[in-house]
Amino acid sequence: MKIKSIMLKASLLAGFGWLVLPGCEESEIYNADAPDWINDSIAAVAARNASSGASQFLEETVTSDGWWTAWSSNYTLSENQRMTMTIGDFTSGRANLWDNWAFVTCNTGWTERNGDGYYEYFVVRGDGGNWNGSGGSVSVTTPDEMPIADASYIDFMQDGTTWTIVADHYSTGKLIITCVGTNPSGETYTWNAVGTVDKGSSVWVFMAGENSSYTVKNVEYETLDDLTPVSISVSGVPTSVEVVEGEASVADFFGNGVATVVWSNGSSSEVSVEDLAFSTPDLTTVGTQMISVAYSKTSQGNYCQAVATSYLLEVTNPVVSIAVSQLPTMSKYYYFSTDSVVIDVAGMEVTATYADGSTGDVPLDKLTIEKAVPTTGVAKVSYEGASGTVETDLTLEFEKIGIEQVGASDFSSPWWQVFTSADRKVAAGDSVTFKLYCYSDNLANWHSPCTILRRADLSENAVVRMDNFGWGDGYGTAVLASDWDWDTFMANMNGSYIEITVVNNGDGTANIHYNVTYYNGETHFQNYDGITVDSDDLQTGLVTEESYLVIVE
Repeated sequence: MKIKSIMLKASLLAGFGWLVLPGCEESEIYNADAPDWINDSIAAVAARNASSGASQFLEETVTSDGWWTAWSSNYTLSENQRMTMTIGDFTSGRANLWDNWAFVTCNTGWTERNGDGYYEYFVVRGDGGNWNGSGGSVSVTTPDEMPIADASYIDFMQDGTTWTIVADHYSTGKLIITCVGTNPSGETYTWNAVGTVDKGSSVWVFMAGENSSYTVKNVEYETLDDLTPVSISVSGVPTSVEVVEGEASVADFFGNGVATVVWSNGSSSEVSVEDLAFSTPDLTTVGTQMISVAYSKTSQGNYCQAVATSYLLEVTNPVVSIAVSQLPTMSKYYYFSTDSVVIDVAGMEVTATYADGSTGDVPLDKLTIEKAVPTTGVAKVSYEGASGTVETDLTLEFEKIGIEQVGASDFSSPWWQVFTSADRKVAAGDSVTFKLYCYSDNLANWHSPCTILRRADLSENAVVRMDNFGWGDGYGTAVLASDWDWDTFMANMNGSYIEITVVNNGDGTANIHYNVTYYNGETHFQNYDGITVDSDDLQTGLVTEESYLVIVE
């Protein structure tokens, strides 16, 4: 007998009695301590392998001289299935973090990588470095003492390091991965990943790498338990909405909200809005509404006892006008190019006037804020409500300055594509200083100025970033020092004034010193001393990624 899901949801909710939780909390998908359920599962698999000693798997070694030059076989991971992979016999040049292995997830059925029909969901490297493919996404957490892209991982990945990778593929479209590495010194390193993949289909997994060699020692499969939901929380839901005439839609009161379910094994994942049930709010009357949200499916899509939470929604009169009542914290910009720039809206407040004459703050996520035109200093701010769109001007201070700009004003410049227009020569015993303002999307530490040391023929000695990391033939002798607060570093790059001084010591070494003043006035430094160079043939330039630099001098 078939029962329509909406009717089944209704009966489950009626049985649940709409027991509304007193509040909702955002739950963290994973923390750096690797939840017990993950560690227990890895221990169980290891014990089973040790006791059985039986496997139909044929070992294969992946040796790569460069990126995307060697791959393992494709391993099929079906829905509601766990795959446990063991990696050993690892060797690497260890010059860079990416001299490592990579775990690639993609769709099934293609015949050629990067060919017709091929697309990736996401890729995660051994160090936790990751990127999204066109078909999915991934979020990775690593230990607090060794964050992603931290140079200390190079010390960890010694030759002979082994890894166990546990990948759980749920029918909810989630692929949850835990990787535990152990090096010959007995040190361990764990990362946890939560990725999204297509629902209703299997996933192919294959291994790649760069400047490394390793052996896939074993791959085993087991069926995942069907998990039941324990609790649910919501985030990103609207806090207010204008009066709606007629029946309200889910989009009216849930907006871009996200629901996260905690499962019976302690893991958690986002669930589809289509699988949620809501109490029916009255959006035709001004006032406060309590919206109840319930979820009633297992991890394998079977119906079960519902879990629920709730949130408050303020129903307001139509907005007739808006005005900027508080400028953003960052209210002054320096520019060289006249291209429109992205505004940092942190700290900005906008006040709405409603049809009944009352006023109230408008959440920034309800506004559309256009790029600012440097020559006028104006950015358009608009609010779209049920009754129409209203707008106002945000006027900021802009000052034209400098000798050039490196990078696009919309933060679109990719890596190794935008440089200072000409390198500056650094004679033995001399120094040069770049003075600049950095504007960044603040989405990654390396979206900031990098300094290149090289010869006249453009062969490089070293490239260093602002965040205590670098590479190159001469980088190995560098002595690093900095005073960053890593909890606030990334959030404060935008609008920073930076002086980068390159010193040719005349003895076959060079120093690079960053002196950084955040927009809020806080100062920090990053030093690289003793980089090996040719003192008789040294020049320097800057490069950046997804940021832009206004070079003052």
